[in-house]
Amino acid sequence: IFFAALALYIFLRLFKEFGKINEDEKRNLEEIVAKKKEKMQEVQQQMIEKAKQQIAQAISTQAKIEEEILSSIDHNNREIFLSIIQRSNITAEFFLNGAKSVFEMVLKSFAEGNLAELKTLLSEKIYQGFEGAVNQRNAENKKMVTNLIAIDDAKIISAQITDNLALVTVS
Repeated sequence: IFFAALALYIFLRLFKEFGKINEDEKRNLEEIVAKKKEKMQEVQQQMIEKAKQQIAQAISTQAKIEEEILSSIDHNNREIFLSIIQRSNITAEFFLNGAKSVFEMVLKSFAEGNLAELKTLLSEKIYQGFEGAVNQRNAENKKMVTNLIAIDDAKIISAQITDNLALVTVS
């Protein structure tokens, strides 16, 4: 019984002391936490600065690309084209990439004889010429294979706005 009472006494004393932090330990832990927070804030600040630099660099690069595209357009057409892309909320680079994609789609559709897609991509007058060529090729039982390797250059030749329709010629 004596040993049981002694064990119980020791257990209760240890139980009261476990989980307690004295002032020195508390100060040390607070210092460690403060240092970790400070380091995290430094790292966050570095990441923010790096992101700002990357954004600034991307904006600068985009501005150079836009200026290069726009500088190749004569003054009158440039003003009209700028009006068109601003209304559409797109960039000149995005517009030219879209024009290149449409050109590729027209070539592919023409080679495949896909008149339905050509009709959605071309004006009625131009479509009729393509339709005649596709129908003639089909009548002669010929097939066309076209492989577009690259588009070296695309430039905006002219731009105009008629009523609610924008017409941009790309070469």
